[in-house]
Amino acid sequence: ELDAIVLRAMARRKEDRYPDVGRMREDLAAFLDGRPLADLAYSWTERTAKWVRRHRAPAAIAAIAAVSLAVAGALDYWRVDRERAVAVEARGEAERLLEASRRREEALRSLERGRLALEEAGVPPSRVRVDAARGAIERGIALDSGLALGPYLLGRAHELLGELDEARAAWRRAAAIDPDFAPARFRLGRLLLALAGERLLAAIEEDASPAWTNGPDL
Repeated sequence: ELDAIVLRAMARRKEDRYPDVGRMREDLAAFLDGRPLADLAYSWTERTAKWVRRHRAPAAIAAIAAVSLAVAGALDYWRVDRERAVAVEARGEAERLLEASRRREEALRSLERGRLALEEAGVPPSRVRVDAARGAIERGIALDSGLALGPYLLGRAHELLGELDEARAAWRRAAAIDPDFAPARFRLGRLLLALAGERLLAAIEEDASPAWTNGPDL
């Protein structure tokens, strides 16, 4: 800019020079104040830079305000996005709990049908009815494997059919699911006592049997 002032003041052609000293003084004052020269073309960025240099304090305040607004906007966006994610997660958890509750209710209904079918199996039990009961019980277990009632009823079905090993395994599963589930512990304990008694009687009978098979020697 100072070069432009000097070149205009020293121009060879009269029409290219300052018309008077006052105009030259105005350009020099504008240059010293950081203002655009009246007859010089400036780009938008050049004019902005000049304004910032002339108004440093307001420009700094404006820059801080702009940065603050940008940061606040980013934080607000992050907060809204986080709240949306939390809401989606909470909704998913509520849906999972609702589905688990629905499955448990359906499992209990199926197990109750199996229990009633076992009671109606008759004495001696009808295998057809016991198998039907077992189907309802197994469906209840498939719907909710966290209920000790399922393996317990399945053990009852095996017991009615004389499948004692399967009954023992089922009652052990029930006790593992809920150690405080008394019916499974009672049935398991009674079965183990019965099996132990059978083994004891078998051992006694074996010890009491005669040592000969063709009669005593005379």
